[in-house]
Amino acid sequence: MKFGFRTPSVKRRISARTTGRLKRSAKSVIPGYGAKGMGLVKNPKKSLYNKVYHKTTVGTSDFKVPKDISYGYEEHQENIEQPKFGEGGCLLLFGDILMFLLSALYYIFCAAVIGILLYFLHFFL
Repeated sequence: MKFGFRTPSVKRRISARTTGRLKRSAKSVIPGYGAKGMGLVKNPKKSLYNKVYHKTTVGTSDFKVPKDISYGYEEHQENIEQPKFGEGGCLLLFGDILMFLLSALYYIFCAAVIGILLYFLHFFL
């Protein structure tokens, strides 16, 4: 199983963006085609593998930059609205901090597991 970054493929990205409307509409006529949970019914091994793969790897499209900040950051600095700490804003801030820490701990845990696996693997080689 792969961990970390997925290798980007320009060919697959273009084919995904240019799939024709006619092709998609023809497949939508088939009842149950593309319904949520059907992959688990038809091919459970592949479905579980894909679920784990997408949870443990990161693609290039997962890093989104807001359009107003991507160019001319200094120009838009004064237009960015500051967070309000009334009406549960502090709770939202605490949730954001907690999610950041949990995601950081996830990567630290993955690195530790890989390190332990490599440590034990060198005994067998």
